[in-house]
Amino acid sequence: MMLNKKIIIFFLFITGLHAEQSNFSQEKNNIKIYVRQLTKTNMRQLFNCYNPIKIVRLTNHYKALEITIENKTSQDYVLERNNINLKLENKLIITSKIKTSPILIPIVTGIVITTLLISGLGLATLPSVIAGTTIGVTTLNLNMHKSNTISTKNIQTKVLDMQHPTLIPSYSKIQNIIFVTTKNTKNNFTLSLESLDSTQKTTFNIKI
Repeated sequence: MMLNKKIIIFFLFITGLHAEQSNFSQEKNNIKIYVRQLTKTNMRQLFNCYNPIKIVRLTNHYKALEITIENKTSQDYVLERNNINLKLENKLIITSKIKTSPILIPIVTGIVITTLLISGLGLATLPSVIAGTTIGVTTLNLNMHKSNTISTKNIQTKVLDMQHPTLIPSYSKIQNIIFVTTKNTKNNFTLSLESLDSTQKTTFNIKI
């Protein structure tokens, strides 16, 4: 009885893991495609964005799909933006949505000084408080800049290139992310790959 219970738990774990890995998979002409809808947690990790407000706004306005294509053929294929019948968002727009703006030192310092004066702590503490506030905000801004740099790099490398075709060499696997506004989201869409070595075109009917 105990053994059967362990088998059931293991089966449920494997089933749940598969569901997390891919919402859709299909193979045609020795090309396999996997599509996964990204969650808030996925996007935080992939784009190094830990600002909850930014992530919530992003997920409220966009659906992010991670597309993995495995080319098992001896031919090279390309994926072009026009061969996905969805209205995709440009990666520059996504970058602007995720980046965090620096905090202005004068504004924060002004708030701190006003708070001190109202609380009646006096002017004697102002120099040290201003110095501490400036150092703290500067450090915070440097960390934000570092985080923004990483986020921008991740978006540039992971999000599908809208300007140039994406090459899928023979016997290789590539992975890209696309963003679609919620108002332009479709549960069913097509994605086509074109061979560079022939006139062959492989089209997938994707259902999310």
